[in-house]
Amino acid sequence: MSKSNEQINDSPGKERRLGGKLRAKLFRRRAGLSPVRITSENIDEHRQSILARGRRLKYPVQYSKKRLLVVTVILVIVAATGFGLWLQNALYRQQQTSNFYYNVTKVLPLNVASVDGHPVRYQDYLRRLRADIYYYINRERRSFNSKEGGKELAYLKRKDLQVTEKAAYVKWLAGQSGVSVSDSEVDAKIKSMREADRATKDDLTDTLQSFYGWTLDDYRATIKDQMLSQKLSYLIDQQAKSKIDKAKRLIESGVDFAQVAKDMSDDDAAGANVNRTVSLAGQDPTGMVKLIRRLEPGQTTGVQKVCLDSSDYYYIAKLINKNKKEMTYQLVMVKLTKLDQDFAKLRQRGVIKEYINVPSDSSFTGKEN
Repeated sequence: MSKSNEQINDSPGKERRLGGKLRAKLFRRRAGLSPVRITSENIDEHRQSILARGRRLKYPVQYSKKRLLVVTVILVIVAATGFGLWLQNALYRQQQTSNFYYNVTKVLPLNVASVDGHPVRYQDYLRRLRADIYYYINRERRSFNSKEGGKELAYLKRKDLQVTEKAAYVKWLAGQSGVSVSDSEVDAKIKSMREADRATKDDLTDTLQSFYGWTLDDYRATIKDQMLSQKLSYLIDQQAKSKIDKAKRLIESGVDFAQVAKDMSDDDAAGANVNRTVSLAGQDPTGMVKLIRRLEPGQTTGVQKVCLDSSDYYYIAKLINKNKKEMTYQLVMVKLTKLDQDFAKLRQRGVIKEYINVPSDSSFTGKEN
């Protein structure tokens, strides 16, 4: 071996350069290419040749991107399907009520039932049911793990599901009737209730959390549902409006107030004793006491509205007497029933579809609603 060859073999840089040149020559020989001198006359032909060779490297990359996209879409579909099946089992079979699932129903528009084709949101159902469960466990110290506890839980589920179904029906019917409740109306209502209870906003927040596990937003949603139902009831129940107007005309014509109360009131108390006595130091969540105590003995209020025990009424009050501690008064009360009757007809028609298994009303005969 010559000295020059030994120097080449001992030099890694020269070896790489030499190997590169040899590989380039071998490539051109196999491809049928020969060294071409680039001139102004053949530069376009040379450029097209280079681009053609580059395309052969480009297409495999495009194919890989397309394949990656297909695989990604498949994985997303599989993951979404798996999550959906898992969620369906947790909510619709096991009927989980934990914070996690409640938050899921806030994000996803899941339905627990439908009323004449209109959705009943799972979120609204869990808001009510979780409050009842929280109250009975933390305030009443009850357990739902026993046989009797299981029956109690089933009763709460049926009650809250029916309330939620009716609320969904009210929302739909209110939209059709042009009835709505604004956020400012809700704020004013909550403020008046706080003032009646002499409570601050912090007091209300603490009470909601300790009694029902609710946030203020949960409470606002519940109050808004109640106010919307009341507005709609007073709009559509013309029979109740005619009845209270008739009672007002009789009173104004000189008919004894107590006799009108006995003949026309829908509450049980009027039939036994029309005189009612209330302490002025007690709570007044409806504002009735505050309104009536402003009267002088013998005066009446005119037609007013009130919600008692989840039922809406028209009423006319008459102050009999009062002192610093208490007052005695009489009431003519007319209950609004059309909304409840219309909703009951929907259930009779079989247009309320429920997506969870909850015992029917007949399973709880003897329990209060």
